[in-house]
Amino acid sequence: MRPAGWGVALLLLAAGLLVGCGVRTPGPEAEGMAAQAAYEARAQRLAGLQAWTLEGRVTVKGPQESGQVRVRLQRDPGGSVLDVRNVFGQTMLRLTRDGQGLRLRDDRGQVYRGPAARRVLRARLGWRVPVGRLDQWVLGLARPGGGPAAMDGRGRPLRIESGPWRIRYPHYVQVEGVWLPQEVNVGHDGLDVRIRVDDWRLQWPEAADQGAAA
Repeated sequence: MRPAGWGVALLLLAAGLLVGCGVRTPGPEAEGMAAQAAYEARAQRLAGLQAWTLEGRVTVKGPQESGQVRVRLQRDPGGSVLDVRNVFGQTMLRLTRDGQGLRLRDDRGQVYRGPAARRVLRARLGWRVPVGRLDQWVLGLARPGGGPAAMDGRGRPLRIESGPWRIRYPHYVQVEGVWLPQEVNVGHDGLDVRIRVDDWRLQWPEAADQGAAA
């Protein structure tokens, strides 16, 4: 006959095995699914914005052009307006994109439309501005229907790839309960564009619930 203590020991061992089986560290697949869900929740919250404004600085380093400008980018249901200013705060270029198409006005009052606006903007800045995607990139959003190439556990993109463009997000800041990029680095063919955000201003619909953090 076995000592009674053996039975107690076997019961404790079995209980330990059951507890060990019940508590498992989430694997990479589960963590990836949680991050994707957090990204989608954040994207849905940002889609509820009525309007927003970004103010910051853009530093460009490339094989042909280097320099710094100040920018103000506004987005509302009617379209977007990008103001490019010099270091003294004077507007050099205003790019408007709305239902009438693309228009660029320079500091001499000359107006360019469509493809001509893109050409003049590139000639004045020294780099091709991805006008159609910039609004999404500065919010930290990938192309609709896609997703970031890399993100953290909160669903904040660390890297987005879009054709030849590589967009990286070194820093975020929380604004009105939602995480927004504080720095955006855009790379393409030897060109490095760094957007440093100084201020975010968000406008939500009046009935929107702003309490939950994304």
